[in-house]
Amino acid sequence: MRRRLMPLSLKVILIIVGSQLLLYILFALLILKGSTDAITASEEDSFRLLGDTIHWSIDDELAKAELALDYMVRDPLLIDLFAGRDRSGLYAYVKDKYEPIKDRVVRFHFHLPDGTSFLRVHNPASFGDNLLELRPMVRDVLSLKQKVRGIELGRDGLGLRVLMPLWKGNTFIGAVEFGMDFGSGFVKTLKHKFGGDYYIFLFGGDQQYSLIAGTLDKPRCPTADRLISPLKQGTAQLSLDCSHARAVGLYPYRDYSGTVIGFIKAEMQRIPLSDALESIQNRLFLLGLFLVLSLLIASLYAMNSFLSPLGEVVQKTHLISEKILSGDVSYRGSIRHGAAEYQEIIRAVNRIIDALRDRENLLQAIVEGIPGIVYYVDRNFKILWANKLTLSRFPRIKEEYLQQYATGFFEHERSLIIRAMNSGDIEVFDACYMYNSEGQECWEHVAVPVFDTEGGVSHIIRISQDISDKRKAEMELRELNENLERRVEEEIQQRQEGERIAEQQSRLAAIGELATGMAHEITQPLNAIAFSVENIKNRFDQQNLNEAYLHKKIAAIVSDIERVRRVIEHVRLFARGGPTDYQAAFSVNHCVENALSLMGTQLATHGIDVQLNLETGLPDIMGNPFQYEQVIINLISNARDAVEERILAESEAHTLDVPAGIITIRTSLSDNQIILAIEDNGIGLPQGEESRIFDPFFTSKPLGKGTGLGLSISYGIIRQMGGSIRFESLEQGTRFLVEVPIIHGSSGGIL
Repeated sequence: MRRRLMPLSLKVILIIVGSQLLLYILFALLILKGSTDAITASEEDSFRLLGDTIHWSIDDELAKAELALDYMVRDPLLIDLFAGRDRSGLYAYVKDKYEPIKDRVVRFHFHLPDGTSFLRVHNPASFGDNLLELRPMVRDVLSLKQKVRGIELGRDGLGLRVLMPLWKGNTFIGAVEFGMDFGSGFVKTLKHKFGGDYYIFLFGGDQQYSLIAGTLDKPRCPTADRLISPLKQGTAQLSLDCSHARAVGLYPYRDYSGTVIGFIKAEMQRIPLSDALESIQNRLFLLGLFLVLSLLIASLYAMNSFLSPLGEVVQKTHLISEKILSGDVSYRGSIRHGAAEYQEIIRAVNRIIDALRDRENLLQAIVEGIPGIVYYVDRNFKILWANKLTLSRFPRIKEEYLQQYATGFFEHERSLIIRAMNSGDIEVFDACYMYNSEGQECWEHVAVPVFDTEGGVSHIIRISQDISDKRKAEMELRELNENLERRVEEEIQQRQEGERIAEQQSRLAAIGELATGMAHEITQPLNAIAFSVENIKNRFDQQNLNEAYLHKKIAAIVSDIERVRRVIEHVRLFARGGPTDYQAAFSVNHCVENALSLMGTQLATHGIDVQLNLETGLPDIMGNPFQYEQVIINLISNARDAVEERILAESEAHTLDVPAGIITIRTSLSDNQIILAIEDNGIGLPQGEESRIFDPFFTSKPLGKGTGLGLSISYGIIRQMGGSIRFESLEQGTRFLVEVPIIHGSSGGIL
């Protein structure tokens, strides 16, 4: 359902009313903010002023008493009577002076230097008791011999006290005291002067406090516990959250020594300055409301005068919009009105119509330029328009869509349209059809949803493209890829076979290198066997053959045969090398020893000294032990050839002192890597060729002596084991370093 549009006049009225209300709200907020701040400030100022006034009242009472008392202590007769300890004479002399002030001064007391009460003018019958322990202010004035004034908590409760020392000449003769009420009389005086209700509280232990006196039996507003701690620290508190009073002030008071011992609570029902500000605030609210209403009435009148001609303009504009919606974008309308502002509206509407017509021509050109079938469908499966290619192939598609045209090309049309309308997404599918006698066609069908102003799918744009050539190209590309994959796989297999053959050739070359050592290892035990058999035969011929001798010789022959068997078995396993994926944990030291067992005799025959430095207890590594042994044999063979080439070159140069050939083999553990180092003092690597020594078929040996595969295959074997092989050129000779990671968790040992 289309949303009903709001009339322009109503919009203008709402805008004016809303703006006026907004102005009034802003005005009210400004007034409220300013007046609230002023009221809060006035309340805080009144709160502070009231606290100062209360303390001034206390000081005023003490000052008046001090002034009167100071006058009395200057009376020579009073001093003489007190110094002479004439109680009756002193009482008779001061009672007339006390009579006018006794309503205000409730205590008139003379104290001897030892703290004994000499005369209570307010109660002359009571005297003689010692007050040093009960009255701290009495103790201080007698000990300090100075004036003491302030609030005292004594045995009779709280009171305002002024005590002055009495002197006769330079002799201290005691002290005199004035005591004023600090209870009901004091709070009543405060109420009479300043209004409100007042209460005096005395602190107890922890958060406790007790009511001493008040203008009412109990306060209207309770005192929050959170306010007690700051009060004990001497900080006054203001509270505005009581419904029974306008404001509540809590003012701490101190005793004569400066210690906070309680607080005075003031409950104010009204604050004159704040009440005046609130009255001004209310008047400003009324004034603002009056101004807003006046502006609103004036604005409505002006709006009505301005919008009155818009009825005709709106009606004719509505007619133009209906023409545009019906597809007649050539309609321009004939809106006329005398106001220049509305003529501008008319020209703007006509410009919109021209733009719509140009846009339609542009869209039509775009649609016709799409290389395929394009048509526009509504929710009732009615085609609203179609491009020329669609109409040429399906001339009656607008009249017979999904009726006559419901098979073949349109076989899945209805489901495609419904999916796009329900999902709101672009729907795509491919299909191939038999098209008359010419063969098969393949099409890509696309349904693009078009949304209305409310976000629902109102129409579908259907686009179909002929992808027959694309499908054919894809099939040809698929066949080409399959052939390419097969050729790549064959090439990989050939390369792997070549590498296997090269490795086998390298291994056979190494076996050839070992032939001399193998002959020695086999010939030596065979000679021993021959000697043993000949000894047995001689003993037999001499009839000197006994069973013990025969057993001894047979055991020696069996041992030599086992030695030959081990050599042959080791060579057989080395030549076979095991499967390509063979993996086992093995000891590097053991592989070095096996390689030397085959090459040691050959190296010794060539006069080359092998120096071993194998670290014991090395962890195992994982890989093919026969391939690793082949790497060792390759490196030792290269080292042997380099040493022999160096010795030959130095001999031909008639060098007098030719160093002997030395091959040093070391093993060690570093950073979880087993390091095999094979170092020689040979001729070294040719300069400029170092970067090529691991390349296949590269060799620096004379023609016919090297295949150029040893180091290349060794490099591949070590990389396959997760290790690395590198070399270092020495001052004389070369050092090859083979590093292979140990087995995780291996504790070392020899296989």
